[in-house]
Order: sequence, then structure tokens, then C-alpha cells
Amino acid sequence: MKLHKGSLARRVVQVGVLISAGALALAGCASSSPGADKTDAGSYFDGKTIEFVVPFGTGGGADRTARVIAPLLQKELGGGAKVVVQNIDGAGGLSGMNKVAANDNSKTFQIAMGSSSTHAAYLVGQKGVEYDLADFTALMAMPGQTILYGKPSTKLADHVDAGSKSLVYGGTAATGTDMRWLAAFELWGLDYETVFGYDGAGAAAIAFQQGEVDLANGVTSTYIANLQPLEKDGVVAPLAVSGLMEDGKLVRASQFPDTPTVAEVYKEIHGSDPSGPAWDAYLAALAGTTGLQQAIWVRSDSPKAGLEALDAAFAKIAADPDFQKKAVDLFDGEVPLVGTAAEDAAKILTEADPDGVKQLRALLTDKFGVKDLGN
Repeated sequence: MKLHKGSLARRVVQVGVLISAGALALAGCASSSPGADKTDAGSYFDGKTIEFVVPFGTGGGADRTARVIAPLLQKELGGGAKVVVQNIDGAGGLSGMNKVAANDNSKTFQIAMGSSSTHAAYLVGQKGVEYDLADFTALMAMPGQTILYGKPSTKLADHVDAGSKSLVYGGTAATGTDMRWLAAFELWGLDYETVFGYDGAGAAAIAFQQGEVDLANGVTSTYIANLQPLEKDGVVAPLAVSGLMEDGKLVRASQFPDTPTVAEVYKEIHGSDPSGPAWDAYLAALAGTTGLQQAIWVRSDSPKAGLEALDAAFAKIAADPDFQKKAVDLFDGEVPLVGTAAEDAAKILTEADPDGVKQLRALLTDKFGVKDLGN
């Protein structure tokens, strides 16, 4: 399947940053010239300003990532270049992404901080999406995993038979990042109901603790910080992880080695590995959300010298030991990818299996009544 092309070599990710030979060569150029602290291509940005567009308001995960990266990028570019974070909120992230897509970078040079919500909207063809990520290059890609959690007494296998008690899942919206778990529930054959409208994973976590819902999800770092301390009191337990693709198989989260992936839960329930249309739909949802939790994008038709300078700068950022330490916390234990590794990760999204995407769209429209999907 195309979806598996460029699968994330996670075993390598766990021991170091995946940097392409070409990117390393560019980074090496940055120190090869006497007295130089940037590549020759880096002179493209001398005295110029790069707008680092975050398509959301301040304070969220994408904004936090951009504000960590921006000063590092400015430092590596050198030459008086400035990198300014610009928050363009609206339409669930679409407004900012659309603005970057409409700018050819010939005058004002922009890069964009994509997130799982803007990636998911692109994947399913949500109305209002005017950007085609196939026309962009991923300068840095951040894979990630999410945790499905519930009460310690909750056994997912007990809620798949006809007449079993429905589990209530709390989330934000069917078309957002929650769709990965909706697709998982359909794959498992889970008897479930949904409550949407919570303002993010934090609000859904509060609803869970107050007994309003039985299931909710969050990124691994948020679960560790806010919910894992409650495990000792018997309040919550991790039930499944979304998984990351490695050689065509889902692998567990490094921080939750004892928590099964969606595929492992399926096998526990049905006695075989998952396959078929429902599995294809889940893989598509994974590609649009967890597989590329965040990514920094630039239009591929931007001036060549600018692209080369950015490639070199991001390679140096990713190779910096101090950044690697920060990245463990910033990106939920997964080390970000640059160079060809980032491009391969992006292809998991831009080359997602069309049949899987079709199945996912059908789930959203037929079961959840979503009407804002384009053609």
C-alpha cells in the first residue's frame, strides 16, 4: 500500500535523529568555509525576515513548537536573518495554511507550522482547504502517538458483542484528530456512543474524570503529566495506543511499552491481524493525524537558494544535542525528522491509500453526518 511507503524507521529514531546524507552535507557546508557559520545558500536570507506562520492562536502545541524552533532557525541562518512567529487563527487552522499556500515566497518568505488537525482536514478534503500538501516540502516532521484511556476496569473486548453496554467517547469533533479513534472503534466493532464539542483534549479529560464519558484520548506527554498520576488511585488506565508505522506494522509507544496498539487490540478481540476496508480506513486516519502529529512546511516552488538554506539550517538544528534533549519532551518522546526522512514521513500523508481515504470519508459522512467534505 502507498500508505506504508516511507514508513518511519522508529528503531533508528529512538537512538538518534534521522538526517539524510544530503542534509548532513548541507549542514557540513555551514562550517567548512573559514569564518562562516552558515551555508553559501544561507546568504539568501541575509537581512531578510521569515514569517513562521502558526495557523492557531497563541499558547497551543503548534505555537509552543514554533516558538522553540524560531530562535534556533534564526541562529542557524545567521546573516542578520530574522524569524518571526505569526499567529493566523481561524477556521480550525485552515486560514493560516491557506495564506501560506497562496504566497509564492518571492517577496515575503513564509513557512508554516502544520498540525494533526490541518493534516486531517487536508486528508479528507474538508471544505475550506485551499492548500495541497503535495505541493509542499516538509522541513521537519514530528510523528507522535496518542493514548486511548478509560477506567482500569474497562475491558474493550467486553464491549463488542451484540447487546453489550455502549462506551461513551468524549472528543472535539468527528473531522478532527478524534477520527483516528472513531476509525479504531469501527475496526474493533466496538459498541460506542460519542459526545463531541469539548474544547480540546484537556476538557475531554475533565469530562472523563467527572464521569461524563467512559473514554477519551490525549497525546502521550499530556497523559503522563496530567493523568498518569491518577493511576495509583484507580481513576484511569491506558487502554490502547494509536501506534506508529514501521515496515508496514504498528509499533507501540516507547513511553508505554505495555500498552497494546490498535492492531493488537483487534487481534485480541478477533484472533487475527486486521485487514479489509475498516483497517484501510484506520490507516488513512493514522496518516492524517498521529503519523504526522506536527510538521513544518514550505512551498516546494520557493526560491531554490531559500530551500537549500532552510534544509541546511534544520539539519543543524536536529543534530544539536541540546535540541535533541528538548525534543524528547516537546514531541512526546519521538525525535523529529529532517531531510529525506521528513519527506518520507510527509508522503505517508500525501500519498495515503485512496481506498482507505474513501472508507474514512464514508465513515464520517454516513455515520456522523459530516457534510463539509469536498469532492
